[in-house]
Parts: sequence; structure tokens; C-alpha cells
Amino acid sequence: MKSPLYLDHNATAPLRPEAREAMLTYLGDRDANPSSLYLEAEQVRADLEDARSRMAAALGVRRGELYFTSGATESINWAVRGVVAAQSEKRRLLTTVVEHSATLDVASRLEEEGVDVTLLRVDREGRLDLDELKASLGDDVALLSIMWTNNETGVEFDIPTVAALCREAGVLIHVDAAQKVGRGMPSLADLPVDLLSFSAHKFGGPKGTGGLVVRRGVGLRPLIWGSRHEGGRRGGTENVAGIMGMAAALEESVARWPEEGPRIQALRDRLQHHLTQALPDLIINGAEECRNENTLSVACPGIEGHGVVLTLSQKGLACASGSACTAHDDGPSHVLAAMGVDGHCIHGALRFSLGEGLQEDDIDHAAELI
Repeated sequence: MKSPLYLDHNATAPLRPEAREAMLTYLGDRDANPSSLYLEAEQVRADLEDARSRMAAALGVRRGELYFTSGATESINWAVRGVVAAQSEKRRLLTTVVEHSATLDVASRLEEEGVDVTLLRVDREGRLDLDELKASLGDDVALLSIMWTNNETGVEFDIPTVAALCREAGVLIHVDAAQKVGRGMPSLADLPVDLLSFSAHKFGGPKGTGGLVVRRGVGLRPLIWGSRHEGGRRGGTENVAGIMGMAAALEESVARWPEEGPRIQALRDRLQHHLTQALPDLIINGAEECRNENTLSVACPGIEGHGVVLTLSQKGLACASGSACTAHDDGPSHVLAAMGVDGHCIHGALRFSLGEGLQEDDIDHAAELI
């Protein structure tokens, strides 16, 4: 079967060859439990810690500040629940109306448990209201949990400014960087971010693997109990093969992005130009000046986005109508609704997210199909 023209990298990026190669050894010859005491296990443990060091260096954090998880969803749950539990005297959580469901669902559960949740708004272009954020910060706030890059629209929040405001107010900040790690994220060495979560499969690593950065001194209750793995903070034998693949994918992504980022952005702009020229009623979702390089979210009145996605897939083009995690939901996008997009347009929303390997002729062909 011919591979589809793939424009859904925000859902998952294809596995990098470097990641696949790195994993193979740990799916066969070196498959010992890294917590065991014999020589083979000690070698695997050494390799695991080397991968942690390499990833920490790529992110700009200390080795002991990086914890391995099953992915961003677990990391978000751990960060939000763990900080709120550790700061029992502070009973308010801040987040935004356009967060991933992993964050909003946790916030909803915590609210049922008596935590006061404040949802910060965005404007029609998806930009955060910094004045509202400043007014919401206070001594009763345990944590601000906020995404760096919106998975549906590509709109990026000004995390350096937001983090500085939190540091000034004495409020911890957790950043959902699932769409930013490996895609031009600046070094965390110069940013006052307290916790940061990510998934390997967003930058070409294997699914089911991710990480949580926890800065030294941040109080955090474990989410998974049962053993002394990950410094006693996260129980369960580490997914060694997945971690080795994740480390290789992160290093390759970081090395390639300075060249690939601008190239991908030019392809995204080329697709946008084709579509707006051919479809005058098309609406672009998200402010031009703060969208990331690879994402194009559009809305077209009078169509059904889910139906278009299915039709395009039959023609050999893979894209999305919103977040992959909510692809089977019947309701409209909560992100576009929070931005104030008209209801008759929300149902006609489509998301095209580009990545490495695409060329200009691919984009021209995709525009013709769309």
C-alpha cells in the first residue's frame, strides 16, 4: 500500500531511523532489568543514565532533574497532581481554556476534590491575556499549568514572559511542551520553568515514552507508587528501549531543527497561500506572528471537517480536524470555541501539521487534493 501524504505530525511524527536503530540493541542483546545487580544489568543501567545525561544536556537541565515517564499525559498528571498535593496549604490551580485534555481533565478532577481552578482566557487569535494572568497570580496559587504550543492551532504562548511573571509572584509553573521539545525550544538553562513535560513520539521517538523535568527543590508527590525507580519518585521498571530511542530522536531533532524549522515554515506558508487563493472564505485560526513553524489550522463555513479528513484519507492525504486525542469526539473543538470562532465554522476546521521529509511538490499536490 502506498504511504499517504502525511500532514499530521502534531499527532505523531514518524519514527526516526536513528531512534529505531538505537532501540534494537535493547530489544535483544541488552534486555536485562536495569535495577538488577549482575554485570549485564549494570551495563544497561549505565546506558540508561548516559541517555538521561544526553537528553538533559539537549534540554538544558541537570541530569537529576529529568525523569522518564510513559509520555506527556502521564507527565502532566504527575506535575499537576504532584505539586498540588505537595502544597496542601495552597488550594488554587491556574491553567488556560485552550489546554490539552490531559491538563483540563486533571483540573476538572481536582476541582471535584475541592481545589479552586481558574481558567485563563485567550483572544480571537489564541493569544493569552497577560493582564488577566498577572491579576490571577497570588499567594494561594499552587501552580500554573500552561502549554507552550497549542496542538490544534500552533499558537505559542510567550513562556519566557509568563515564567518570569510566575517567578516574581512566587508561583510554580509547569509547561506542557509536547509540541515544542525538539522543535526549536530554547535551552531551559536560561528559563525559570519549574516543571516541563513532553512525549518522544512528537519528535520522532517511540510512542509510550516521555519525560518530566522537575527543577531541583520543587516539591512533588509521586503519581505511581510501588518501587524506588527514578530516584524513588516514579515506580516501575524503565522502558529502556523506548528511552534509548527517545534520546537518539531528541539529539537528531535538536541538531536538524535550525535548518529544518525555516524550511518547514516555508512549506506551511506555501500551503496557506495555495488554500487562501483557491478558497476565499477560508479562515486561518491563530495569530500569524505567534504561530509555530509547522501548523496550519483553517476553518471553512459550510463543510464538516471530519468528513473532509476521511475523504482526503481516501485520496492519500493524512490530516486532522483537531487534536488526535479528541478525534472521535462529536463536539466542536474547545480550543476554537474558546477563541470565539463561529460555531458554523468550527465544525469545518482542519489542521495540517508538517514535518521533515516533505517537499514543495508534496505541498502543491496536497493543496490540489484539499
